[in-house]
Amino acid sequence: MSINIIPKPNHIILKDGVFNLNKSTKICFEDEIKPVIRFLKQYLNEASNLELQITNEPVENNVIRLSLNDAVVNLGKEGYKLSITHSRIQMEAMTLQGMFYSIQTLRQIVNDNPNELPCVEIEDKPRYEYRGYMLDVCRHFFDKKVVKRMIDLAALHKLNIFHWHLTEDQGFRVEIEKYKKLTEIGSKRKETIIGGKSDNMPHGGYYTASDIKEIVDYANERYITIIPEFDMPGHFLAVLASYPELSCSGKQLEVGTKFGVIKDIACAGKESTYEFIFDVLGEIIELFPGELIHIGGDEVPKEQWIECPHCQNKIKEEKLKNEEELQGYFTNRIAKFLKERNKRAITWNDALKSGNLHESVVVQHWLDGDNHKNTVKAINENRKVIMSDVHHVYLDYPYGLTPLKKTYEYKPVSEVIQKDKEKNILGVEAPLWTEYVKDLERIDYLTFPRLSALSELGWTDEKHKNYNDFTTRLKSLNKLLDKLGVNYATRSQADVKGLKAKIEVYKHVKQVDNLLSVIRQLFINNK
Repeated sequence: MSINIIPKPNHIILKDGVFNLNKSTKICFEDEIKPVIRFLKQYLNEASNLELQITNEPVENNVIRLSLNDAVVNLGKEGYKLSITHSRIQMEAMTLQGMFYSIQTLRQIVNDNPNELPCVEIEDKPRYEYRGYMLDVCRHFFDKKVVKRMIDLAALHKLNIFHWHLTEDQGFRVEIEKYKKLTEIGSKRKETIIGGKSDNMPHGGYYTASDIKEIVDYANERYITIIPEFDMPGHFLAVLASYPELSCSGKQLEVGTKFGVIKDIACAGKESTYEFIFDVLGEIIELFPGELIHIGGDEVPKEQWIECPHCQNKIKEEKLKNEEELQGYFTNRIAKFLKERNKRAITWNDALKSGNLHESVVVQHWLDGDNHKNTVKAINENRKVIMSDVHHVYLDYPYGLTPLKKTYEYKPVSEVIQKDKEKNILGVEAPLWTEYVKDLERIDYLTFPRLSALSELGWTDEKHKNYNDFTTRLKSLNKLLDKLGVNYATRSQADVKGLKAKIEVYKHVKQVDNLLSVIRQLFINNK
């Protein structure tokens, strides 16, 4: 027998013998374990069709015993210990979160071996504290049922962050009580233009405050923190269509119908812009209890700031050097507002170009030139950074460009990062942007199995990783994904090579507006 778990446990010893899971097996637990017991019962029933009995009476044999135990403190709040012998299954953790991950591990073992479980000793804890998946619901909207499903699949992989990209040029997706137009106007676009052609179909949707509370609670039960993203000052067109006075020109604009970088951005010179942002963030903070709030900061064209008297006056008033420093000033004001409310801002790494970004701001790396010089410098200067390299872990790219093996073999830590500064890397995240992702079937296909690879990047120590071993274990995980109705890419689809890879990339490129630009992006910049 073999043990096929993803992400791979960091310490695992397979032993002789099996534990026979049967209808007489009891689940024995302490009262404080109750919040996670329902997951154990659900998963075991799905895998083995056994409705196991629960008891808090002492049972010695044919038992699954769960206990919180400070003796495993060395494994941290997310670690756990799982022991399977011929007579019992013992599950220990210091916290309920660690116990939840122990249950996820047992879930995979039972799914692979429904009645005869191999005897094994596992002591496990994650490599990184931040292990995330991002879903963009702005380019194409997905209802709360889809969001919950993706949270469940993230939990299966022991991810603990769901980054929810909620605002964009093409749609504002969160209800804000003080600014009704953000959903009345900003959540809808009249059409979607791809390759110069309109689909002539209005597109829209948003989440009410009640929807968000429901989803946040759902994620919390699965030990996943939701990080909302309110993207600014770029990717702000849906806001400007709703409240045009927040732009530099004040002209009436429409919610974006095309994808890409759009020149219309928030005016960084008007105080009314900051008042609006603080009001919106005030409501977002009430909806999302986690510490981290993502405030975007990527792809900010500054032509309008150069021509804007308000922005130029702000540069003079604050003694800033240029428009890049103006973005730093803009970001720092928002970060200060959040910090005063016990929150912490995250921005994309583009914001590092300002040179004056406050040290408290967390940076998410995605694209920073061939050598990632700004990101590396930030890490070496003790800034906290999340690694989401565009060439390795972006899930919206076709497999012909980013095959599974490339994602799996991504190394968040490079040789140019000082050894004692590696601790500044909080972890990894795989974003799925949905410009060309219109349905759940496509979400599944692009996400899996690359998110499985990402989970191992975030959880498993580098020394324990092996691609061939991973693909062997993936076969067992796919059996579980089949039961869950996941439309994952097969190994041959995910590791496509040669002419087939070029054809897949070509098909992807045909969808977009600027063919030459995308070819350059996909082939020249793909290092």
